[in-house]
Amino acid sequence: MSDPHMSMVIDAVDGRNEPIGQIHRNEVFAKKANFRTVHILIRSLDRTSLLLQELPPNHPRSPARLGSSVAGYLHAGESYQSAARRKLKEELGINRVFRLWPVDLIEMHDEGVSKFIQIYTFPYDYSGQFDRSRIENVSYYRFATLDRLLIQEPDRFTATFLHVYRRFREIPKWQPAR
Repeated sequence: MSDPHMSMVIDAVDGRNEPIGQIHRNEVFAKKANFRTVHILIRSLDRTSLLLQELPPNHPRSPARLGSSVAGYLHAGESYQSAARRKLKEELGINRVFRLWPVDLIEMHDEGVSKFIQIYTFPYDYSGQFDRSRIENVSYYRFATLDRLLIQEPDRFTATFLHVYRRFREIPKWQPAR
C-alpha cells in the first residue's frame, strides 16, 4: 500500500529558494530537486523543555529517531506559514495557534539536494492525541538533556532535527529559561 503523502505535489526550487516547477515528493532525491520544508519546535510554557516526536520504526528515512515537534513538506504553492498550521493540525491535532514565531529560514544539503527549512516556535503545553500513523510517540525533553544527548547520542535524532536544533540554539532570543 503506497503512502499518499509520498506522492503529494510540491514545488521544486532553485538554489535561491525560488519555485522553478513542481515534482512529486517521492521523486525529489532521485531527480535531485531542491525543495521546501517546515519544522516547528514547540516549547513548554515555562520555556525549559522542547516537545519532540519519535518517528515510527517503519519510517522510510529515520526509523525510530527523534525529530522536531512537527515537520513536513510544503504543498505546491503553499506558504511556510500555511504549511506549519496544516502540519500542526495533521500531526498533533492542534487547530489553533495564535502566533507562530519565525526562528530562521535555513538551507540544508541532504542526499545531493538542498532543502530550505523554515523553523517556527511557540510555547504550548501539549497533551493531545497525535497521528499514530506518522508518529510513534511525543515527549518533552529538557534543553539541558537535549544538549547532552546531542553530544553523547546524536544517532538518536534525525539529521534534519540536528541541523534545525543547532540553529535554534545559536539564536539568543530562543534560549531556554533558567
